[in-house]
Amino acid sequence: MKKWKIAFLLLISVNLIVFLLLFFMVFASSDEQIQKNGEAEAVEYPNTVPLIVKGSKSSLNQLINSYLQKEAKNDQLNYRVQLEDKVYLYGTIQAFNKDIEMRMTFQPEVKKDGNLLLHVEELSIGLIQLPISYVLKYMHKNYEFPQAVKIDSTQELVDIQLDELSLKNDFKASVQTFDLLKDDISFKMYVPLQK
Repeated sequence: MKKWKIAFLLLISVNLIVFLLLFFMVFASSDEQIQKNGEAEAVEYPNTVPLIVKGSKSSLNQLINSYLQKEAKNDQLNYRVQLEDKVYLYGTIQAFNKDIEMRMTFQPEVKKDGNLLLHVEELSIGLIQLPISYVLKYMHKNYEFPQAVKIDSTQELVDIQLDELSLKNDFKASVQTFDLLKDDISFKMYVPLQK
């Protein structure tokens, strides 16, 4: 065999080994990092490819509010979400034939299944602080929320079940990190494989 053929095969072999090592290191370290940080371990979806998507509070504010406008079917409840140091819900509710300003403050928590819990810390209508469990019970009975939003008035929390969201092209999502103080927000997107 000529020297250039041996050198060519050796170069291809070295490139292949380096590529395989880099591929292994990238995927092994990301799985290890997720377990070290105690982040969510969501249910894997068959016939999908998982991708990590990072975002900021400002981009997520736009996405959430766009989704809420599309999904809210009840004209009586007009609201928007603002991610800052915590999650804030601003809006108006109709009472006594008037629109009254409302504000709710939530502390987010990522569940092990990749869904998001919002613990209600404060609820005010106008200038009055109201009992959280009573108002959540009232809202649950009288207003229609998107299917993926579950209200638990006894625990004073809102459960955002991302695994129930209907995303375009049958994508699924789970929360990986949701640290508002550090603006560290990431999701795992499950992209369906072509059949």
